Amino acid sequence: MRKFWDSEIAPFMMKLDNGTYALKEIQQRYSFLCQKIFEIFGVRLHIAANAFMPPDFAGEGFCLPTGARFFNGRPEIGMFVPVLASIFEDIRRTKREGARERFETTVISGIIHEMDHFVLGVYGDPQSMSHVIEGETRVWAQTCEHTLRLFYEVHKRELCSNDISYYSNWVRCGRDVENPNWKAFIASLYSRLQVGVGDWTSVIYA
Repeated sequence: MRKFWDSEIAPFMMKLDNGTYALKEIQQRYSFLCQKIFEIFGVRLHIAANAFMPPDFAGEGFCLPTGARFFNGRPEIGMFVPVLASIFEDIRRTKREGARERFETTVISGIIHEMDHFVLGVYGDPQSMSHVIEGETRVWAQTCEHTLRLFYEVHKRELCSNDISYYSNWVRCGRDVENPNWKAFIASLYSRLQVGVGDWTSVIYA
């Protein structure tokens, strides 16, 4: 897992962290969110590479590639390297050009989505599934409009099937977070997760 991290993830993560990522608008979004998180929490965001496999929340091979939590007094994004490695292999097996670029786009979109969680105050253990859906409705609206739109429309990057599903539905709903069809779309995805009250982050990081 360390070799995969060093070769396929660390290079673009280092560029984001030092402000030299090639896509200016994505770099600006990442830097803006880093600054907002620092202003909110008083400490810098920590990104942790985890070598273990998180649980299958839906009972059908659905494992989260990233997760956000407030841990040891600081905001932390966990990146689950085995899941990311599996995503990379799935992309590479298509034998289409630009596999690494597509993987990079997928990972960065996932990280920024977790950053959106912190900035919007949507993190920690939810009180109910309706709480999960309300939060994800708002957070995915931010990620679609301020990150996926930039990758897809401005930089013509190919999105993974999951992200293009979010973005196409966001556009179809008029880019309106209050559109009931947008909430219904998010609910259709998240309501299948087997998450009980109070065990969201504790189960992920068990």
